[in-house]
Order: sequence, then structure tokens, then C-alpha cells
Amino acid sequence: MSERFHRAAFFMGFASMISASCSQSVPHDLTTEIDPSDGSALRDVPLIDHAHWREYSAREDPLASHQPEHIDCGRAGWYVEPAFEVPLLEIDTNYCNYVLLEHPLLVDLAKGDVVSVEVRHYDLLAPEPAAAHLAIWFADSLEWESYVSIPSAAAVEVAHWRVKHARKAGEVVRLHLHNHGQNTWLIAALSARSAAP
Repeated sequence: MSERFHRAAFFMGFASMISASCSQSVPHDLTTEIDPSDGSALRDVPLIDHAHWREYSAREDPLASHQPEHIDCGRAGWYVEPAFEVPLLEIDTNYCNYVLLEHPLLVDLAKGDVVSVEVRHYDLLAPEPAAAHLAIWFADSLEWESYVSIPSAAAVEVAHWRVKHARKAGEVVRLHLHNHGQNTWLIAALSARSAAP
């Protein structure tokens, strides 16, 4: 069978996992801090368009102490995966050992708006037990982070939190990811639940 077929089958499996996860607790350390359904007059607003992710300099890394001795992250390490109905950001740590990506916010955010991130990953493997670290920054504010144990089975994980400070469209969102071993991650969505106009 072709690699494309195997990938398509895997993505279809992810869709089933998403459906199942609606009735299950969020696995690993990705925690749900608030109930995103705690208001009736809310709408989901995308904060990013995966086509507009860009790399930024390691000199601007807010977590510089986490950097490996040598950062190796070519374009084969991250790209937009179009196999889903909605494109996703795919990161292959075999070709990117330390992710430094940023994106301008698409909309304004009010303090207290509920933000959600959906992260998916294949089976996580490493020569020795380890942990993956994910973090999201809005400008100079660490908004969310998580450590995921390796090894771990493939999973779909969702987290929610409230924005710490008001933000303007165009301010930078930064994504941090590093782990040990060759693994594949998918950033499915980053969105906010704002009051309906």
C-alpha cells in the first residue's frame, strides 16, 4: 500500500478519536481549565490560519533555556497538511528538533475570552522515556503549556483557558514544541469563544 493510503487511513482514525474524545477526559497533561460551553451567546473564532505560520529567530525565543545545542528545523520539519477537510499544521520532529513558529493573531481578544487548542499526535516514541513540551505564547505572555510523556499512544487532546490580557489582531502567537525521538504532531486548531456580535 502507498504511504498516502496509510496516512489517509491514519487521519480517518483521528476523526474517530475526536468523536470518542467528546465523552472522555483529556489524556496526558493537557488539562481543561474551564468549561468552554459556559455561555449560550458565544461563537468560535479562529485565531490562526495555518498557511501563515512562519519561523522566528532563536534569539527571540522566550524559552531559550530549553534550546538544544544545535537547532535543526528545515521546511521538511513543518508544513500544512491538506489531507483533512480543514488543513492542519504538521510537525515532524525527525526533521525539526526544536520548533520556533509564530503567527499574527487574526482577531482582537478581550481579557477572559476562552481560548481552545486542539493537538493531535501519532504514537510518541523515543530511545528512552522522555517528555514532550508544548507551549503557546501571546506576545510576551505564556498562555498555556503541557508536558506529554513519551512513550504514549496516538491521541487527540484539547485544552481550554481564559486569556490573561486583552490582545489586538496582529499581535504575535508563538508555538513552542520539542521532544526526544522521531514523532509527528498536528496542531489542528487554535480558536476563541467570544461574545456573539
